[in-house]
Amino acid sequence: MSQAPTVPFAAVASAQELELLAEVSVGGGNASEIARRILRRLPAEPGRRSYAYENGFSFHFLTEGRLIFLCMERGVPPPKAFAFLAEMQQSWRTQFAGTRGSSSFKDFELVLGDLRAAAERGVQGDDDLGQVHDKLQATKAVMSDSIEKVLERGEKIELLVDKTEHLHQHAFKFAKSSTQLKRSLQWREMKCKLVAAAVTLGVLTLVGMLACGGPTFDTCRSPAAK
Repeated sequence: MSQAPTVPFAAVASAQELELLAEVSVGGGNASEIARRILRRLPAEPGRRSYAYENGFSFHFLTEGRLIFLCMERGVPPPKAFAFLAEMQQSWRTQFAGTRGSSSFKDFELVLGDLRAAAERGVQGDDDLGQVHDKLQATKAVMSDSIEKVLERGEKIELLVDKTEHLHQHAFKFAKSSTQLKRSLQWREMKCKLVAAAVTLGVLTLVGMLACGGPTFDTCRSPAAK
């Protein structure tokens, strides 16, 4: 038997401090902690993003301006999840956009609780968010990724980049040293060849002088040349 769709967690976070400002949760669990960890890895660009979690749950984020609207759901189609986030955003603009301070977010938690319950009822039966979904057709595409890549592989990727840069620098230095060594060996080989050629020429000259009667090569000249 399939489980009923549910939206057990919803929250509003600061896009600058990446901290939860208001949140509602039902059923316990560590959704709040997981959301905080994802926020620290969330790209700063405005838009929509989704991350798959375990046991069929997914996190969805809607970033616009200074606030991030987010929720965790299971069995809810992504368009309806983002329709819920858009409803959260619209309710904040309508009722609390002009207010400041932590008290306004505490007050918004009451509204957020009602919105969460309505969203859950909508996906389980009556679709109260259909009209909001129609307004979201022009928004950016959702970038889906696995939560493991965000939470567990981030440090490994950064470390791999550091190691790659280090290896690149080391390889460049090694190549430069190898080139210098190659040039040095080539010059040394050339000098050895020049010395060997000079010695060979000297020996041949000396042998010729001894065989031909001295430095003037008298005995080796033709009679016409004498």
